[in-house]
Amino acid sequence: MGSHIPIKAQEKRNELIEQGLPLNMISAKLGITRQAVSNYIKVSGKSDKWKKERGRFKAAQKRKKTKARINEEKRIGAISR
Repeated sequence: MGSHIPIKAQEKRNELIEQGLPLNMISAKLGITRQAVSNYIKVSGKSDKWKKERGRFKAAQKRKKTKARINEEKRIGAISR
């Protein structure tokens, strides 16, 4: 496989993929294109694992947003009393 990124970056790329981070976030952290990350995931056979972890990442983000919204509503309710 003709990867053009340094070995340390390759290790970091694999770590970020295993965390299920969005393609945009992975590409920004590594300084490579989103398409390159997407192609690597497909070619390396990590697609299923990334999709599974991506679902978990999305669920965690959703929980964080819901929790933040509930806390904000509580804060607003406390102010208006």
